Amino acid sequence: GETVIVTEKVVTLEYWLREVLQKMESQKQKNMAISWGLHCILKALAFLNNDCKLIHGNISLDSIFVTVGGDWKLGGLYIVGEVDTIERAPCRLFREHSNILANKYKPPERQKNQWNAVARSVHGSDIWALGCVMFECFNGIATDSNEFMQTSRIPSFLRKL
Repeated sequence: GETVIVTEKVVTLEYWLREVLQKMESQKQKNMAISWGLHCILKALAFLNNDCKLIHGNISLDSIFVTVGGDWKLGGLYIVGEVDTIERAPCRLFREHSNILANKYKPPERQKNQWNAVARSVHGSDIWALGCVMFECFNGIATDSNEFMQTSRIPSFLRKL
């Protein structure tokens, strides 16, 4: 048995926002490209969170990759794990390596290491981080988590999500 690994050329979302998105001519084109990308990541998270009952735990501009065709791919699977039903907490790997993700992408309960609260919603931590990424797609890179409360530059049709 031979193992073959096939890859495709990608760039980080942070690079794509800075170098590719800025070259698009219209705001409508930019909004559609970002919307499509968010759709791709939501599908990946639905599979991980809902079907597999796993927490990704590392959603950020550095864990999302963009193909030449504009599809967004979810990477950074370093601490993916399931919720430990006995301890009522995310898996040990997730807890012990929580510092892999910048604090600005962590919900308050994760910042405070309130693992029972994180475990109650398998998807909550990932969706919080994706919301932060969505903010950065439309507003630039945030330096502080308080910036995420200013949603005025996110298109209204996406604010409903």
